[in-house]
Amino acid sequence: TGTRRHCVQATGVANVLIDTVQLIECGSDGLGGGGDEVRFAIHFDHVTTSRITRSIATGTRGRAIEIDFSSDILIRDNIIVGGQHGIQYWGLDTAAPELRQAVRITMTGNQVRDIAGGCIWGAAGDTIVMDGNDVANCGDVGLDVENTLHATIINNRVGACRNGGIT
Repeated sequence: TGTRRHCVQATGVANVLIDTVQLIECGSDGLGGGGDEVRFAIHFDHVTTSRITRSIATGTRGRAIEIDFSSDILIRDNIIVGGQHGIQYWGLDTAAPELRQAVRITMTGNQVRDIAGGCIWGAAGDTIVMDGNDVANCGDVGLDVENTLHATIINNRVGACRNGGIT
């Protein structure tokens, strides 16, 4: 088995505000990768009515911002440079694949660059908004909404994404 290392973790709570925080090389504890190791700068799991704003994450091993099975989340005006994935939402439960459990998530005004995988992406969401983001140098996709209902992608700037700018 692997280990889990996060700079900020919120689980099963509401009304979380993360504002003007600088997160540098989260998950870099010298243990190395492998196994089921997952690392995040910020991880929300089953969180509601919360915000991540005006923060910076650089060199994250894993995902800079991960939003799992959460609702009513605003991710605004953050800067993410380097790492495996930039901003990711996830609402897919293999026990109930017909449900979309990442709901009403808005990602706006974020700058995401030099990411090995997806810059801003997710799966199994409903009412997802990507507005006014600037993404570049994405090893996979720039903006991606997989298996998502009611997605709005407007006013974004996307460039140098290996597998598609907006998919």
